Amino acid sequence: MIVAASRLIEFDWVFQYKIGAYREIFLSLLCFGGTFFLGPELGILIAIGASLYLVVRHTTLPNVAVLGRTPRGHWKDIASFPSARVVPVCRSWLLLFRSDI
Repeated sequence: MIVAASRLIEFDWVFQYKIGAYREIFLSLLCFGGTFFLGPELGILIAIGASLYLVVRHTTLPNVAVLGRTPRGHWKDIASFPSARVVPVCRSWLLLFRSDI
């Protein structure tokens, strides 16, 4: 029965690691460990709670970047690209923000 149930789950660990999806790996290990050691009800409740916590944390603290124009004309994050400059417009500064929610 365990072998049959294990074949129902398809989780590519190598792919998840290569793309840097460490939260998904953590959640799957937490769900597996909680279910294995604490029982199915409590393990799934812990996984749901951790998943909701990560969703709320991600939506309340989004990645915000101030964009500047590079010498080649592209808009890039001024923190990552020192050559990117904020564009002055009519005695004020044009600030462009990018938010990843």
